[in-house]
Amino acid sequence: MDAQTLNDLIHAIGSDLIFPSLTHDGLRWKATWNLLNHEGLSQQRKQQFKLMPEVVGFRSEEELMSFQNHVVDASCRQISSIQTGNHTYHGNVPLNLSLLEIFVRHCQKHQAISSPTQST
Repeated sequence: MDAQTLNDLIHAIGSDLIFPSLTHDGLRWKATWNLLNHEGLSQQRKQQFKLMPEVVGFRSEEELMSFQNHVVDASCRQISSIQTGNHTYHGNVPLNLSLLEIFVRHCQKHQAISSPTQST
């Protein structure tokens, strides 16, 4: 991934152009982050795909978008682990928090409530 792609993804995260998704498998919550279907991001992706050498390995814009979503998801997980430090949730969520901060706290709350148990 080149520096421009990374900068575009950082901008998308900082501009709330990502969509949080929570699913519960019965034991724990699974959180994923995806880029919104935003026209500016779509145009950037098309341009990047056109300029990308074939050796990179993406055969379609959809594959590139999937890769970008994996990078966004990993980046948001890293940001949330840095911001939170611990995995406990206390109090209500203030209204002035960014989407990322709200989602991090939401995940912390549900992680504390339904943390997976280990069987021996």
